[in-house]
Amino acid sequence: MKRRQSGFTLIEILIALSIIVVILGLVYGTYAATVQSVSRCRTRNISQQQARTLLAMMARELRCSRQTPSRRQHAGKAPEAGKAPGAGAVPEEHVPDFFGQDGSSGGVLLQFTSAGGIKGWESRSGGLSRIAYRLDGSSGTLSRRQSVAAAGDAADEGTWLAIAGGVRAIGLRYFDGEEWRHQWDSTREGELPRAVRIEVKFGGHGKGEIAFATAVHVSCQ
Repeated sequence: MKRRQSGFTLIEILIALSIIVVILGLVYGTYAATVQSVSRCRTRNISQQQARTLLAMMARELRCSRQTPSRRQHAGKAPEAGKAPGAGAVPEEHVPDFFGQDGSSGGVLLQFTSAGGIKGWESRSGGLSRIAYRLDGSSGTLSRRQSVAAAGDAADEGTWLAIAGGVRAIGLRYFDGEEWRHQWDSTREGELPRAVRIEVKFGGHGKGEIAFATAVHVSCQ
């Protein structure tokens, strides 16, 4: 009497391997989708945190923008020909109390005098600081500079510090009481803008871009 041999045929082994491959593929697909979802959520949370901190700081500083009396009396006036600085003329290198432009092109976006800067400068500046923001379009780094208001006419006064990364663009608009404008110079306009609208875009191109926006009423002028 012959004993029956047990085992698997080649076809059965191939079928079992195919089933295992399909199951592993499904598991990996689910895992990969979960990892991507977590990564997107983490990136969005980081961007939201940066946006909240950035917009809150800019709102506080812009809300307390000031136009100093010495500059206000020259606002809207061009330098008189034949007069040297100190004889009633406004120096060509004079930096306005408030200068802002559309931030989509990068570079220096805002320069203004404010009573809402980071504490620690009051004893040297009478409560006022010169604040500036600039965007490096190539690296997506937004930097901020704060200096003593009395030395605000020096273009290189203070140190630039990176405050946000992954910034693709910043849109800025300035309200004159009737319409939103792309640029504002307090020396030419004779006053500060009534409000400033800020839109910050984080991330890359297409659907990965995240935008945050706020409007700030300039209330301390």
